[in-house]
Amino acid sequence: MPHEDLQLIYDRSEFESMVEESAEVGAEIHAKTGLLGEVVAVDEESVTVDFDPERAGQTLTFEVEVLEIE
Repeated sequence: MPHEDLQLIYDRSEFESMVEESAEVGAEIHAKTGLLGEVVAVDEESVTVDFDPERAGQTLTFEVEVLEIE
C-alpha cells in the first residue's frame, strides 16, 4: 500500500528546471537525499513523484557469501 506522504507534488516548470528535462510519467528521479522516485502523474501545472519504493513493506531475502573477515 503506497504511503501518500511519500508522494510529492511539484510545480511543473520548477521540476523541469531541477531535472533539466521534460516531465514524463514513468521517469525515474534520483533526489539529492538519495531517494529514488518515479513520476506518476503530470499535468499542465504539476508533477507528482512517488518516493515510496515498489517493495516497501515486503519481506526481502538475500543470499550472500562472506569472502573475508578481518
